[in-house]
Amino acid sequence: MWLALPCTGFIKLRVAPEQFSSPPKLEKVTENTVAAASLWLFAVDDGTPQLAVSAGQNQEVVLGRFDPDNPTQSIDWRVAISRADAGGKGVADHWHIFAHDLHWVAFSTPGDQESYLATFDKNFNRTNLVAIENTANIPTNDMFLVAEKDGVAVGHFLPGTGHKIFRFDKDAKLKGTVDVGGGQYAHTNGSSAEMTETGFIIFATETLAPDMEGGVKKIVTDLNWKPLNAVSLLQEDGKNIVMATSVLLENGYRVINARVRDDAKTFDPTSPPEAPAPGQSLLDDAGAIVRYIISPGDKVVSQETLDAQGANRPHTLLAGDLLITTWDSKSGVKLRIDRVSF
Repeated sequence: MWLALPCTGFIKLRVAPEQFSSPPKLEKVTENTVAAASLWLFAVDDGTPQLAVSAGQNQEVVLGRFDPDNPTQSIDWRVAISRADAGGKGVADHWHIFAHDLHWVAFSTPGDQESYLATFDKNFNRTNLVAIENTANIPTNDMFLVAEKDGVAVGHFLPGTGHKIFRFDKDAKLKGTVDVGGGQYAHTNGSSAEMTETGFIIFATETLAPDMEGGVKKIVTDLNWKPLNAVSLLQEDGKNIVMATSVLLENGYRVINARVRDDAKTFDPTSPPEAPAPGQSLLDDAGAIVRYIISPGDKVVSQETLDAQGANRPHTLLAGDLLITTWDSKSGVKLRIDRVSF
């Protein structure tokens, strides 16, 4: 069978059918706080001996290299996207992938109305920087970025629907946009996506409001982002589950990491939550980081809490037999390594 790996293409798997009957075994190797990074830590496999890592620091994006065999090393960070590159406003959020032999970084500004797309070679030399034209005036924070077969796609929140997908070719030129969501496919920001051989899978947050009950839907689309079906993937009474990121293992199981909050209220469409008054702080959206193992039939077979409270923004990478999980915590940015076996 063929397996789609996020951002890197497709590989041919040689696995016996009986391998699909048992969940994977995960053995913790290490967990460390990554110095000189404050939030939005990504680990990316670009085929070099060391992983590429990116993070937000002082409203800029920094890039470096991380050796999984030496996890306590200090990372030699370099500023890849400065405040000046973000129109002088600084960087709010970013997303980082490797595709088509380039590193791609989408990022937004604190105003939540502007975003950009940058590319870098494996030596982190920047090869392109383009503004994403936000003519629809939609929110740009909490975006996602995913490879396409002939480029990449940036998903920005389209309120009331789901996402507006900005599709770029391999030269970072905008090819067009498409809206995805609405009806049974409605969702919000704080979502992620992966490419498959026949389309895309959106791991779609139902609500990013941290005090509202909501889970994660798995929305399957074709290669033009037209939704084909959707299932409720993660759903628990009284919980707000958001920002799910996933990797597909060779035995057909998935590992999903998500931010989970307890004591969430059931959403009442007749009494939606009020927006914060001017000067009022936003509700703290930190919670637990929970790892779910999902069967090929989209059922949760086990779950484990990686960080019990004060955590946010988990990201997930599979590099060989190593599962790399990154997230923000009260004590700093975390990077955990688990070894996967079957």
